[in-house]
Amino acid sequence: MPRRPTSGKFLVKIEKHTIDLVENVEANYVLVAIGSNRQGHTLAMQIGHSVVDPMPSLITFKIEDKHLAELSGITFPKVKAKLNVENVRRSIPEFMQGQFKDEFVTAGGVPLSEISLNTMESKIQPRLFFAGEVLNIDGITGGFNFQ
Repeated sequence: MPRRPTSGKFLVKIEKHTIDLVENVEANYVLVAIGSNRQGHTLAMQIGHSVVDPMPSLITFKIEDKHLAELSGITFPKVKAKLNVENVRRSIPEFMQGQFKDEFVTAGGVPLSEISLNTMESKIQPRLFFAGEVLNIDGITGGFNFQ
């Protein structure tokens, strides 16, 4: 994602692998908020950021059901889902904070020393912002996003 020196804008190349399409987009600001894959880390390194390697998972979820296990890694970009909340109240407590003693966010990614913590803007590349799992953050959060 190079910057055009004359305009100061980012030139973002977008490739869609499902069809033969390459599109170039100019942007004044770019937000990198990609988690769960290495794309955000790769982009950060191309711009000059260092990246802390992700840590292995503290908790591995075992799925005994063969049909569900086969779905691992599949994403559904534009799926609409409807939640039936009839029995939710009874089942949620087993997944709430404290179930695994300490809940963590994923560690590994762009070091916090390379971004402004007030604005989340890159200290290396102006007008580039980072958020989410692309950052190297580790700590007790009480959430569902385990390290």
